[in-house]
Amino acid sequence: MNDLLSRSFKRSVADGSSPPHSHSIEMPKAKHSGGSNLDKFFLDVEEVNSDLKELDRLCHSLQVSHDKSKTLHNAKAVKELKDKMDSDVSKALKTAKRVKGNLQALDRANEANRSLPESGPGSSSDRQRMAVVNGLRKKLKDAMDHFMRVRETISAEYRDTIRRLYFTVTGENPDEDTVDHLISTGDHFLRIIYSYFLSYFKFQTARK
Repeated sequence: MNDLLSRSFKRSVADGSSPPHSHSIEMPKAKHSGGSNLDKFFLDVEEVNSDLKELDRLCHSLQVSHDKSKTLHNAKAVKELKDKMDSDVSKALKTAKRVKGNLQALDRANEANRSLPESGPGSSSDRQRMAVVNGLRKKLKDAMDHFMRVRETISAEYRDTIRRLYFTVTGENPDEDTVDHLISTGDHFLRIIYSYFLSYFKFQTARK
């Protein structure tokens, strides 16, 4: 699992309840002096709000999957969960990229809007539009910072799990290079571990 996360980001409970964070930006109840331009602006803002909520959902889903992985003892179930986490990370990155692009488009729209009558730099319309976009940009940063903290926690806990499994099998503590190598082998290492424990439990059962 760490492998999929580190690959994607080198570039949040277990009950499945809805995410605790909300990224909606409340629209000011100002008169639409910009006419259709301002209407279009608010529609674009709502699209960004929707994507920010999706980022929250994906972060929550990733945390739930990680918590669930601690209770699984079946290789197939672990792989399926790993694939889901991989998918959540990929979707989150694409969503964040889309939000960033939409914010840049809003910046360009704000710049163009300044050429309209009574909408120049420092006008009420311009200040309102800039405040909304800056608020959305901060929400995106907060969402991605939260996602990164979750990723780092999952990564650290997964490395600790690899170390414990390696020690159980070999009786030795692995160095960091060995941990990195075992993580890079992904499913192959998991199959070896599960095969070892299956054989061990069968042997213990036969002795009783």
